Amino acid sequence: ADRKPWGYYQMIRFWVTGIWNHPAIGRFGTVMRMDSDSCFKAPNSYLPHMAHDRIVYHSQYVGVESDAGKTYLNGLYDFSKEYLNRVGKFPGNAMLWNYIETVWSAKGTLPVFRTNLEVSSKAFMLREDVVRWHEALTENEPFGMFRFRWGDAVTRFLEAAIFATDETTLTIKAEGYEHKRG
Repeated sequence: ADRKPWGYYQMIRFWVTGIWNHPAIGRFGTVMRMDSDSCFKAPNSYLPHMAHDRIVYHSQYVGVESDAGKTYLNGLYDFSKEYLNRVGKFPGNAMLWNYIETVWSAKGTLPVFRTNLEVSSKAFMLREDVVRWHEALTENEPFGMFRFRWGDAVTRFLEAAIFATDETTLTIKAEGYEHKRG
């Protein structure tokens, strides 16, 4: 892709921090993000709502950051652990967090979501503890999204593990969704 790095960083910053207070979504309780090279090729029985009332975040788990992408994980795992310690928080989703730790220790990489389609509860994203996490990623030292290009796919996975629970996170492909196959 012919992207200018600064524009990419700002796009990621917008989807992590900026979108949640943007006036354009003021009247909505759920926000769906979908890339321009994505489409639905079959009906979806639940959108524009969540698949279940208790879900606060839905994005498909698609594996781990590739070897080529490991460069963009610089300091992220340690930052996440230090952040949890600093704010006195335990991960809300023990299974996802255990998976993060296992993948990191075994392969030196982290799991990712397919953020070219994600459905988020605005109330969840505006929770005070989640807002502080977003700001820690984009607005405060070490400015990891800018300095190290921490991506939204990996930070959303960390976010789901830290702030959501197994009951409130859906990690399967959305019915009917296709990426780059339209």
